[in-house]
Amino acid sequence: MKHLLAKLSFAVICTVIFTNCKDENLSYVRFISTEAQVSALADSVIVRVEWSQSQWKISSEETDFITGFSDAIGGNLTKSDSYTDVTIHLSSNLTSASRTQNIIVTNISTGATIKLAIIQGIATNVSMTLNPAITYQKITGFGGMLDPPGWVGSANQITLAEIEKMYSPTGLGYNIIRMMVYPDSTAWNTDIAVAKKAQDLGAIVFASPWSPPANMTGTRTSTFDPTQTTIYLLPAYYQAYAAHLKAFVDYTASKGLNLYAISVQNEPDMNWCSFTPSEIYNFVRDYGRQLGNVKTIAAESFHFNWDYTDPLLNSTETVNNFDIVGGHIYGGGLNDYPLARQKGKEVWMTEHLWNDEKTGYDWLWASSLQKFAKEINDCMEANYNAYVWWYLKRYYSMIADTDARSTVAVGEMTKRGFILSHYAKYATGRTRIGITLQDADLLATAYAGVSDMTIVVINNKTTPVILQVGSPSTISSASAVETDDSKNMQLITTAVSSDKKSLSIGLAPQSIVSIKLIIQ
Repeated sequence: MKHLLAKLSFAVICTVIFTNCKDENLSYVRFISTEAQVSALADSVIVRVEWSQSQWKISSEETDFITGFSDAIGGNLTKSDSYTDVTIHLSSNLTSASRTQNIIVTNISTGATIKLAIIQGIATNVSMTLNPAITYQKITGFGGMLDPPGWVGSANQITLAEIEKMYSPTGLGYNIIRMMVYPDSTAWNTDIAVAKKAQDLGAIVFASPWSPPANMTGTRTSTFDPTQTTIYLLPAYYQAYAAHLKAFVDYTASKGLNLYAISVQNEPDMNWCSFTPSEIYNFVRDYGRQLGNVKTIAAESFHFNWDYTDPLLNSTETVNNFDIVGGHIYGGGLNDYPLARQKGKEVWMTEHLWNDEKTGYDWLWASSLQKFAKEINDCMEANYNAYVWWYLKRYYSMIADTDARSTVAVGEMTKRGFILSHYAKYATGRTRIGITLQDADLLATAYAGVSDMTIVVINNKTTPVILQVGSPSTISSASAVETDDSKNMQLITTAVSSDKKSLSIGLAPQSIVSIKLIIQ
């Protein structure tokens, strides 16, 4: 009974308290705080309006950086003790000073008003200067590898609709696709439809063989792992192998697929089919120009081992028998290759992937920015003309497959897919130019087109940045898109200076941003 009385007493007290509160505030409208702090690049902030038995409206005191409200009018004359969360929309603060703008909630019933100050902070200012007088490599493009159905299963094969997503100008905008030269010619039709769809959308298609037909090979101890054996192309079959590659080129052409290039061998320094540097040399010397009406790629080493390509570049017997220096960067090899440039060869990174689960799922956003985006940036700075990823469709790749580790639904674009799109859309077909940028936490490359200049910049900071870009040419207009953990190539604000020689743009924390300047 004692406990029951105690409970009843508590209930009565609470009822009195709440009843009295309701009587004292029969009609009210108020904010729950007097100010709201927002970052320089925040595009919105949510404020709570508490109200009872009233109608209200929200306005701003003056015109500055508040651009609108999700709910300008609210309330109900018959409803008590309620609240409404109102989204205040903002423009970015691209200035060097913090800004304050008041919003006002007015009780329409009584005319009473209450103010709330929106205080917008500042971001770190970083300067960049474009120097189009300094030129580097022409960018051929970006893309990835068709998923061979025998390796990934029929459920993970790339569909024509997914090619549309990746290779159309309104999609991710890729323009290079790599396919396999199967050793068995009866399988050559396997990937034609998908590769041709990419070609029809404007893509360059090239092919790489993993192994020759079995009858052309022998076995020997692996050159890089003495505990293993590997197949190799018997010298007596060099001419037959060249004819095999040419037959593939001719076959694809008969199906309406015109290959841009063909590789001599995928990863000759691995166990697919091994070639020594001297064997690559001999094959290119004798047969490099007998592979059909296509460009020849050599040597697609596993870690861009120049031992395979220096002899080709340094010899008059071979230097004119191939067109593209190709290589992979597993375990190293991402370096500028002055000899290749000196000999007039394009340098293509034709395969790499990141999918490290031991140190965390590195295909998630922050790690993808730090590893994948940085790698593309570094390849551009190393004067590579093309960057080609491994499987296009995989949980760690450009569009998601059926694997449970995929972060989006099967067939949907991943964060890595959008990162590569930044380069595909803003670097392809342009020439990389010089920049001055003095901030180690920002990575950037810039490119010049016929009437524009573009920039791809990576902000690895955990804080926002205001980037001030100086241009020697007059800027007619500017635009930019941003990808971060929550946005995918979303348009963001740029501010061109009154003299049209510079612009300001806000970079969100841990983001990649592409900027286009239209030059007069």
